[in-house]
Amino acid sequence: MGSCWEVNRLRIVGALMLSGALMLGACTDGEQQTPRMVSTPAVESQPDAETRKSWGGAEIYDEVCDKCHKMGVDGAPELGDVEAWRPRVQQGQEVLFDHVLDGFKKMPARGECEFCSDEQLRAAMEFMISRSRD
Repeated sequence: MGSCWEVNRLRIVGALMLSGALMLGACTDGEQQTPRMVSTPAVESQPDAETRKSWGGAEIYDEVCDKCHKMGVDGAPELGDVEAWRPRVQQGQEVLFDHVLDGFKKMPARGECEFCSDEQLRAAMEFMISRSRD
């Protein structure tokens, strides 16, 4: 599987394909019917740059990190998985933060967050560690 962003793109494409199929299925048994409108999930608007600047660790996690760390995509340790986080935490926060900044194994550098400051990335890392300790 590719990066977290590719996974999300595939989810969106799948949802659009499903909604298209549902709309096509509106006519049955050869009867001419007016197609029904099928509600699709609303696409969330992106927060503006000013709003993002005020985000702390929890918001950065929710917007960026959870795309991989919520479900363990490509081996990412899941939030709250104490056993998975223990050896990482034992390396020390500076080593972990280097991995955040530079990338490590399948984790892309900076978690592919184009708008995150170093301070926000550190806050997100600390948030995840705090939720994944004994």
